[in-house]
Amino acid sequence: MKKQIMNIVATISFLFVMSAISAYAQTPALKANIPFDFQINGKVMKAGEYTISEPVSPKGLVIIRGGQKASSASSLFYTVDENVADQTKLVFRRYGDQYFLTQMTIKGMARNRELPTTKAERELINARFLAGNKAEPKVVIVAIAQ
Repeated sequence: MKKQIMNIVATISFLFVMSAISAYAQTPALKANIPFDFQINGKVMKAGEYTISEPVSPKGLVIIRGGQKASSASSLFYTVDENVADQTKLVFRRYGDQYFLTQMTIKGMARNRELPTTKAERELINARFLAGNKAEPKVVIVAIAQ
């Protein structure tokens, strides 16, 4: 009986370890040179070279690492459409000198991702509207190397 219990415990432990290892597996990292400071998920990131990766779990998580001061941020993106992307890119919205990461697409993949609008961006939109500046933000695209 003790031997059976030990075998069951060992099997469960092995499965737990293997599932933890697979959760940390990642898709190949992408590289982007972002020439301006930008915000992601409320965090300001400095201009520089960044590595973008997607862990297998949780679904939709994107991690951005690098920059001049070794900064990193992560955020949950959601899929906006299932069209196959023709270009690997990051899309930013620019309001004056402030940039907000909003979308990411990977060439050949059918998961175009988008970030929800952050509190900082909504406050900026409201302030611009109240000031009478109803101009749309500029869209800035940064290519990603695969």
